[in-house]
Amino acid sequence: MTQVISALKARNYFGRILKAVTEKRGRFIVERRGEPSIVIMSLEDFAATILATAASNAKIAALRSQNRVQPAHTGTN
Repeated sequence: MTQVISALKARNYFGRILKAVTEKRGRFIVERRGEPSIVIMSLEDFAATILATAASNAKIAALRSQNRVQPAHTGTN
């Protein structure tokens, strides 16, 4: 489960956060001045996220090469 915490709380409870991330695969979004700034997650979760993103990008590239998916138009030319 992802929890949102302040930067101050992250600093004060960093040991507990590390334990929650490594033992329970927790995730934390750390806010600075009320705005999301960083994510703390386990290395395993990070690697899985990167691999999933790479796989999705490869599938999209393959579909584009087959002319099945067109790039999205951003409205700027």
